Amino acid sequence: MNLSLVTVELPESVYWPLKILFCVAAAYVFYQIMADINDGFVIRRGVVYSLESEPRSFYINIIKRFVIFAVLVWFGTSGTRKKVIPSSGN
Repeated sequence: MNLSLVTVELPESVYWPLKILFCVAAAYVFYQIMADINDGFVIRRGVVYSLESEPRSFYINIIKRFVIFAVLVWFGTSGTRKKVIPSSGN
């Protein structure tokens, strides 16, 4: 089974800044996940989902944020490559 994940080729001028931006965004999302788990509630679009009253909605929102975190980590580490510009050397 060959599993092929999405990769993005970036120009060399924006390669490192975007990788750093993805990693910083991933760290922020991870911080939000940990804060929500620690507090026991998630605020989504002005509605508070608590672990005690609505556990299914709480865990769905945590899983959604974890997926966003995983995607940001993927693009911040292995999901981006430098664009190779072929040179026509005679």
